[in-house]
Amino acid sequence: MLAATLNVPNTDTEWSLWSLNNYTVVNAIRAAVLAQKNITLPEYQIEPIPWNDLETWLNNNQQAHNDFNAALGLQSSDILHTNLKDPNERALWVYLNYMELSNACQTLAIGP
Repeated sequence: MLAATLNVPNTDTEWSLWSLNNYTVVNAIRAAVLAQKNITLPEYQIEPIPWNDLETWLNNNQQAHNDFNAALGLQSSDILHTNLKDPNERALWVYLNYMELSNACQTLAIGP
């Protein structure tokens, strides 16, 4: 599932699959942080993506990353400010999102 978050979605179907995989990995990280660090991280609405309120979704996804990065002592990237309609910005955003998920999974020694 982690590897699937590196795929750059272009269609509605691809976005749906990407979103589900992103959600699954974030929840696996949250569960591992609880199990290993005894820290309960909040759950944010990040699945499905509400295309009519993309700003809130981007904020929720950023906050989920900020939370697990802080709990693990990892650095956060700005994955809030982007234009997902621009193919280059979308590809960079997906990569930065993936790298944060990957770093957290490596730190926790999990492999969703």
